Amino acid sequence: MGPGIERIIGNLEHNLPSIRGLATNTFEKLAAHPVFHRSMGPGIQQIVRNLHDDNQAVRRGTTHTFEELTVHPVFHEAMKPGVPQIIRNLGDNDSIVRYSANDIFNKLVDHPVFHEAMKPGVPQIICNLGDNSSAICSSANDIFKKLVRHSTFHDTLKPGIPQIIGNLGDNSFAVRSSANDMFSKLADHPVFHEAIKPGVPQIIRNLEDNSSTIRSSANNIFSKLADHPVFHEAMKPSVPQIIRDLGDNSSTVRSSANNIFSKLADHPVFHEAMKPSVPQIIRDLGDNSSTVRSSANNIFKTLADHCEYLSVHTLPHFSMTRSCVSRGHKARYCTGYLQP
Repeated sequence: MGPGIERIIGNLEHNLPSIRGLATNTFEKLAAHPVFHRSMGPGIQQIVRNLHDDNQAVRRGTTHTFEELTVHPVFHEAMKPGVPQIIRNLGDNDSIVRYSANDIFNKLVDHPVFHEAMKPGVPQIICNLGDNSSAICSSANDIFKKLVRHSTFHDTLKPGIPQIIGNLGDNSFAVRSSANDMFSKLADHPVFHEAIKPGVPQIIRNLEDNSSTIRSSANNIFSKLADHPVFHEAMKPSVPQIIRDLGDNSSTVRSSANNIFSKLADHPVFHEAMKPSVPQIIRDLGDNSSTVRSSANNIFKTLADHCEYLSVHTLPHFSMTRSCVSRGHKARYCTGYLQP
């Protein structure tokens, strides 16, 4: 089989595009069998060269083959010289080549050996966040999400945050969903906090998105943001929508909204805005979802820690007993009741 592989490698640079394409396809299939890996090494260089083949079909096929090779560490060192061309292919005129290059870039992120070589590609990934193909936008969002996990890319990612914020309101559900996921991951890293603050108003709008998935995702983001005082002022306008989400038709959205309120209750800056939520929290104590009931109970316990405040300032139809406060049993015994 050795001479056969040499012939296939030779055909990777054949004059006829159809032969080059066929050889590329065969090379990809051989990669699935470790027994051939040692013999395939010399062909990697030609695969790298074919990434910028004049023929569009050959470029497409080669890009796909390169993607498949990434799963085999034995080829990684030989593949490194191909990364600059993959980066160029991220901006190829052919959307199929761009999409394939995005997929490769996505897989390369999983292997630290490629990280330094990949850094120059981050600006093009940022450009692809606004690609006219929603599939490429979504793919670029997924890549950005992965890159966030690696501190080596953080400085190069910051310029992409405005586009991420723009994608939070994209017409495509897939793009909005990916952008919400990414925003959630960015919120885990204080280095991005100042840059993502302008996105809070769009997250607020997403709290009333027509997709329950987006609403739930936006609620989860707010739950994270509540842990960071830097976002508190920007979050205040969202509280009325969070209150509405407490009674959403989707139990997932109700549960997420309850989780947010549990965190907001820990911060006095939100207390005044939260007061209208208390009747809905009471209703959620009897929700048909055990998750929502449990979450509402947790909120109630948190509200009990502010029993004195709420007993004076809450709605006319709701009160919390003061006697329990004086006995020092706030969290356990402080109860709410509806007055006639």
